[in-house]
Amino acid sequence: MARLGLLALLPALAAGLIHEPEFDRDARGIFAIETFGFLAGGVMEFEVSKFEVEAAKPETSYDCMRAANTARLPDRRSCAYKVGLLMMRTSSKSASEQRVQEAAEEGTCLLDAAADDDVLIDLSDEETWSTPDVMNFEHTVPKGKEGFYSLVFNRCAPDGQHAVSFTLKAVFRNPGPDYLSAGDGPLPTVYYCFAAAFAAALGVWMMVLRRSAPRTVVHIHKLMAVLVMFKVMTLLFDGVRYQVIGHTGHADGWTVVFYIFTVLRSISLFVVILLIGMGWSLLKPSLNEREKKIIFFVLTLQVLDNIAFLVVDETAPGSQSYLQWRDVLHLVDIICCCAILFPIVWSIRHLRQGAGTDGKMAANLNRLETFRYFYIMVISYIYFTRIVVYLTAAVIPFQLSWLKVFLEEAATLLFYVLTGVKFRPAEDNPYVKLSQEDDDDTEEFGLDDEGVELLEQPKTVLTKV
Repeated sequence: MARLGLLALLPALAAGLIHEPEFDRDARGIFAIETFGFLAGGVMEFEVSKFEVEAAKPETSYDCMRAANTARLPDRRSCAYKVGLLMMRTSSKSASEQRVQEAAEEGTCLLDAAADDDVLIDLSDEETWSTPDVMNFEHTVPKGKEGFYSLVFNRCAPDGQHAVSFTLKAVFRNPGPDYLSAGDGPLPTVYYCFAAAFAAALGVWMMVLRRSAPRTVVHIHKLMAVLVMFKVMTLLFDGVRYQVIGHTGHADGWTVVFYIFTVLRSISLFVVILLIGMGWSLLKPSLNEREKKIIFFVLTLQVLDNIAFLVVDETAPGSQSYLQWRDVLHLVDIICCCAILFPIVWSIRHLRQGAGTDGKMAANLNRLETFRYFYIMVISYIYFTRIVVYLTAAVIPFQLSWLKVFLEEAATLLFYVLTGVKFRPAEDNPYVKLSQEDDDDTEEFGLDDEGVELLEQPKTVLTKV
């Protein structure tokens, strides 16, 4: 679930950077490289070098561009190839993706079907190239043509088993200059505001812990404070990173700091949710073997998930490795979201089974209701950040793309606050109260270190005859 925020940030993380991807023997006929929201007066600059179109078999490989320029071929048309870059102007990212997908399925050449609002860079036209090995292109967005643009590569001919290799440098900027996409301009302010909101929540939480009776403050409460601290640092450095990108086009060393706190935050979030769901330090002082295995499994997935995130973030969006690691990221994200729900469901089942085992049914039912409440909260948070936010981001205008981050962080803040309110240290909190009762309670609920076996063992009843 920690990856929910990360998945929502991936498109934004790359936006505004000075892109310098390299493509080596890429056999795809069409693929999207980058997106950017331009205002009137915005500038797009391109530099293409080391361009080659190669056949699938090495013995038939050829460098059509260099062959034409070294007079080994009469002219470029003898190469019979049509390759180019297209800046497509669409209403949203989903519309751009749909247009590219339809062209790939139908075999349509987007270079021939370019609209008036699109910007075409025909790499097969010799007039496009300033020198035999380097192509430079610059375009200023006129008034009335501002909008959301997607950079797409399309190889219309030769089709079939061919591959292209080239190095691309693309610089996108809006008037200012501002290297952030038009919809990402408010992001530094959004991150700073939420960093302040989470810092205020952390201050309130620390005050609650200080004023609570020592016997009601358990280890999980302290871990929750650590989680919020990592969240504050992540938001703060993400805001700084975007501000630096907006001014220079590069994040410099701030990306490394952001990565460190993002990894710590994501792992802490999973640990806190798992331990709350298992009742550690609230219902019982230790974990059984099955619960330890669940934690080890989820933390292993988190390591893989963070590696995938770092690779995806540092890889050009149009590259093949980007798509592969992005799929890994989605898969691990789904597995992690499912894994954290199992301990909560188990705890609900155990409390339901133990609700009538002694004379404390009312207290047990209160604890059962608390687990159900937490389960609903987690499900709602996953649903909103995993589905609702993405659907909203797919249809909103490009000028409001910052709204995706706003909704994501607002939902996260609400989830943190509700969790803190429900599980705060208090004398009358049914979730914490158990630790103050007699030591036999954990066995009565089947929540001791031996698991649920105690529930399944029949009780011996001695009857006087």
